[in-house]
Amino acid sequence: MIDQMKENARRFRERVGIDVDTALLIEALMHSSFVNEQSSVGIRELESNERLEFLGDAVLDLYLAETLYTAYKLNEGDMSKTRALLANEDFLAEIARSLGIGDFIMLGKGEAASGGRNRDSILADAFEAIIAALYLDKGFSVVREFLDRLYSPHVSEVISSGIQRDFKTLLQEKSQVGGGPRPQYELIDTSGPPQRRRFRVRVVIGDRELGQGEGYSKKAAEQDAARQALEALSNSQEE
Repeated sequence: MIDQMKENARRFRERVGIDVDTALLIEALMHSSFVNEQSSVGIRELESNERLEFLGDAVLDLYLAETLYTAYKLNEGDMSKTRALLANEDFLAEIARSLGIGDFIMLGKGEAASGGRNRDSILADAFEAIIAALYLDKGFSVVREFLDRLYSPHVSEVISSGIQRDFKTLLQEKSQVGGGPRPQYELIDTSGPPQRRRFRVRVVIGDRELGQGEGYSKKAAEQDAARQALEALSNSQEE
């Protein structure tokens, strides 16, 4: 079994293009369901990625705080909001999908059968665990280079498009005045290579499409669609 784990780690390093200690990477890709399943048949020396995920969460927060502070002229409130958007589970899961992490996570049979390889929480936790593994093995400067490659287009997009204003919330509040229906978001297209996947989403209220948006994550595309919908509603009221 250990040989299979090493081969899995080797293929992941090759896929993502990072050099990280094999033992740490194996742990980062090991979900608790796999550990529990192996423990039930007498294999007890394995450790899940939960401790690494805890550390990786802190390392990611530091990276985002440093990046926003040094590269962008934002006030404290906008930095906090932007960091929260860039570190939430949905966003991390999209990055994990772009790296193909779901193909390499070691899951218990039940978790795998129930769709665990595409579950946001599992993908996000594994991504943070990988950050921690890289940090422990290579240090923060290498982590920064790795995350710069993944985050640079997203950070600029979030800030330049004003996503911190949360257009989705504004649209929902506007659409439900007087008991109207909630906005519904539908993914209609994806394009680009895995590491630069671009999403197109449309927003529908009732049976009316009000806008389409694009972004490097589904959440960013939804925000862009909501922004366009708000503009469309504003224009229709002015006519």
